[in-house]
Amino acid sequence: MNLIKFKQPDGLFKPFDKSFDDMVNEFFGYTPTIFTRTPNFGSVNIKETNESYNLEVLLPGFSKDETNVEIEDDILTISAKVEDTNSKQDENYTRKEFVKKSFVRSFTIPENVDVEKISADVRDGVLNVVLNKKQLEKQKPKKIKIS
Repeated sequence: MNLIKFKQPDGLFKPFDKSFDDMVNEFFGYTPTIFTRTPNFGSVNIKETNESYNLEVLLPGFSKDETNVEIEDDILTISAKVEDTNSKQDENYTRKEFVKKSFVRSFTIPENVDVEKISADVRDGVLNVVLNKKQLEKQKPKKIKIS
């Protein structure tokens, strides 16, 4: 008995060769290229120490004035928005990717955070938010009298 390798006809299953992300991007008219591959802004690193929680949020291209940090009902919301106000309608672009961008991300604040001592700063496209923990006093040993 001879084994014959089956050759798939070209183009017959071509639509199924794409990944789901590629199909969604193509459907919505977005075609990624190697030139636009950058880390997604809004990526977060969270580190916990004995004294605080430290959030590092990747926000390349956003300045301090375009970034907003708010707290409401134990929810920390980080947002940023920039609009392209410098370009004119009559300019002839071959490709224009610098238009508008915005970002919003929310986190639930743990109960042990001192909301009054939260601080934030932006350096090199990274927003650093420090959520200091409440300093709980250790309870002193107490003798309970049995009645």
